[in-house]
Amino acid sequence: MVESERNALIKCGRSDLAEMVRHVAKLEGDGAGYDIKSYTPEGEEKFIDVKTTQGDRSTAFYLSSNEVRFAADHAIAVTSTALLSSIKPRHPARYSCTVEN
Repeated sequence: MVESERNALIKCGRSDLAEMVRHVAKLEGDGAGYDIKSYTPEGEEKFIDVKTTQGDRSTAFYLSSNEVRFAADHAIAVTSTALLSSIKPRHPARYSCTVEN
């Protein structure tokens, strides 16, 4: 997921932002309320919390009180995508951007 975010930003001509994408949960531990700090091509911060499941799209997943608090404190809209943990996740970041030469 981290590499996917970086590659999407590079594709949009924002290698400067790609260098700043961080796997916060891995570097600082699991207490931040999100897993990955990334950016939109316009430079706005984007916080990603990764969840996986072996169930289908209707399977519920757990959000800790810290994750809920972080989302509420930062006015974050929560979106979800089910990733099957039995396969290697390939979840490319999706941005629309215009690259001018």
